[in-house]
Amino acid sequence: MPEIPREEPDPAAAGGRVAAPADRAAAAGPSEPRPALSAGANPEVDVFVSYASHDAALADSLVAALEQHGIRCWIAPRDVVPGSLYADGIVRAIQGAKVFTLVLSEHSLASPHVGKELERASSKRRPVIALRTDSAPLSPAFEYFLSESQWLEVGADGIATTAATLAAAVRRHLDALAGPGGEALAASGAFAPIGAGARFPGRGAATTRSRSLVAAVAGLALTVALLAYVVSGHSLLSPRGPAEPRPASVPAEVDDKSIAVLPFADLSEKKDQEYFADGMAEELVDLLTKIPGLRVPARTSSFYFKGKQATIADIAKVLRVAHVLEGSVRKSGNTMRITAQLIRADNGYHVWSETFDRPLTDVFKVQDEIAAAVVKILRVSLMEAATPKGAMTTSTDAYALYLQARALERNAGEGDFTAAVGTLQRAVALDPAFATAWAEIVFALLGDLSWHGDGQAQGETCTRAAAAADRALALAPQLAEAHRAKAAVHSNCEQRYADAVVEIKRALELDPQNAAAWGAYSWQMVRAGRYEDAIRYAQEGVSRDPLNVWAYFPLACAQGYAGQFAAAEATYRKAIEFSPTPTPAGLHALHANSLLGLNDPAAALTANALESDDQFRQMNLPLIYDALGRKADAEREIAVFERKYSKRDPLTMAEFYACRGDAGRAVPWLAGFASQPQPIDDVPNRIACLRKIETDPRYRALAARWRTGARPHA
Repeated sequence: MPEIPREEPDPAAAGGRVAAPADRAAAAGPSEPRPALSAGANPEVDVFVSYASHDAALADSLVAALEQHGIRCWIAPRDVVPGSLYADGIVRAIQGAKVFTLVLSEHSLASPHVGKELERASSKRRPVIALRTDSAPLSPAFEYFLSESQWLEVGADGIATTAATLAAAVRRHLDALAGPGGEALAASGAFAPIGAGARFPGRGAATTRSRSLVAAVAGLALTVALLAYVVSGHSLLSPRGPAEPRPASVPAEVDDKSIAVLPFADLSEKKDQEYFADGMAEELVDLLTKIPGLRVPARTSSFYFKGKQATIADIAKVLRVAHVLEGSVRKSGNTMRITAQLIRADNGYHVWSETFDRPLTDVFKVQDEIAAAVVKILRVSLMEAATPKGAMTTSTDAYALYLQARALERNAGEGDFTAAVGTLQRAVALDPAFATAWAEIVFALLGDLSWHGDGQAQGETCTRAAAAADRALALAPQLAEAHRAKAAVHSNCEQRYADAVVEIKRALELDPQNAAAWGAYSWQMVRAGRYEDAIRYAQEGVSRDPLNVWAYFPLACAQGYAGQFAAAEATYRKAIEFSPTPTPAGLHALHANSLLGLNDPAAALTANALESDDQFRQMNLPLIYDALGRKADAEREIAVFERKYSKRDPLTMAEFYACRGDAGRAVPWLAGFASQPQPIDDVPNRIACLRKIETDPRYRALAARWRTGARPHA
């Protein structure tokens, strides 16, 4: 785990004399003499440099480089006037500086003192340019103050290149201040964006990129059914077909034409219709998402607040919407009563409400009526005369089974996917034309294969999945989920990665707001070794469904493959923070693996103990015990895993031994991949252990076959 920075003096403290922190002072090193300032003067400088003590060396190098460009900098402790109050010097320096520059890292995010410096600069309306050194997720406070700020990535080219770009941006700010109206500009704080880099997105905003910069962490929605299994591998994708999807920017201001649909309450006497009430809200999300000009947060983000004590205003603030739709369902026999109300979030005003007493056979008609009423009230301009239809079945019984299956899949526990497949098969038996259910069968089948399934049954599972995907596409060629299902078959069963990308692009053409499709795209970039793109696409999904716990899984995976282990660990922590109770299967195990990647096996052992799924918990124990030096315990747990799970998961067995550098015992477990592409795992630090045996001739022979088999189909 990263070392905790030493406590720094509070720059906002009033009174008292504090010494410069030892770690900042030690890092400052020798510097050029500077003109003396009186203790009460505001230093007239171009840039105030804010940083955490762990980043002192980088900050000092930045100042040296900027001053070579003629930019006057103020940095503590170098420029604190001897004998003055340390905090007073910082406050005066921010007041006197024209631009505020922040070295943004996981350390500065954890520093309350950097946060106070940033808050002070924001209150004084100083333009802020952040230099991002890693992909640690922004805290809410930093997100608030940086939502309109610019940033630069400190990349492989070094601080000199970054400083040159920063210096040019600072010069443009200084020129604007020196020009006509500059004093009024400074007083108002109305600095126009200057091309130092991309802006930080606010909560729920999509990310733009400057050159090859890695975008700020935000998240993605990915159905668990698309988790990568061991049959997938690296390949260079040959894009063809639809053009590269362009991430859509979400405005920083809350648009009046925005709405969140909350879970409907189950008011049935037996309280046994929760899945039906959830399905009603979910279908309304789907209907409203398809309305041009209307912004609707994804289902998982809205459902995050289910059962939580939160006001309408709180929910709207988090989801950045102007309106909230809530309601209830009371089902009795073959009749139902559905109540819906549209609320203006900023004042609590009930814009519209209505109660529908209908037979069950009219459930889809009621959904359309509610959606049409919302659209009319919000005065959204429609491109088509009618509200798009969301449910592709006329059978209420088939629809109810579909909803039950979706609820099972979200649990992700042992047996849940199998039960979901059976439930969906009953749904399509009632309505063979239910295209959405056919696509969902694909996700449930492949989810079972990748999450808990037996690799020896791959052939049969993939045959069933391919047939279901083809059926969905034949029934509804304009259904985005049908194309996503076909992509899953291409990728997980056939290793046709280029064809999978074509299908995902088609899904995004049909539904650009489809968070799961952005997640699927991210996985393809991981498989291709394009990790920056993988992070970017994962963030696109997160921006559309920011409170979906599984949205953070592919993002953390991409960060891990990019070597950003601290960022990946922080991403999993954020997912657990948003997790419902009980936490879905696998999430604590993934977090434990990320801690192991940071060489903190003790913390990994603690996190792993929270995992509810036996297989996931068991697959971590040997590696954790090895890292702790408890070899006997590790051997015991390897034997347990081999007895219980080795047939369904031979890759993990190979990783146990590869991480020890034991090629003799690792290679036989990899033999099953001889005719398939190089195995890939959703735990990057574990699959990296294969490098420890890459000089072994038996492993090299396998790798040669993987490279041959990994070519994408034309």
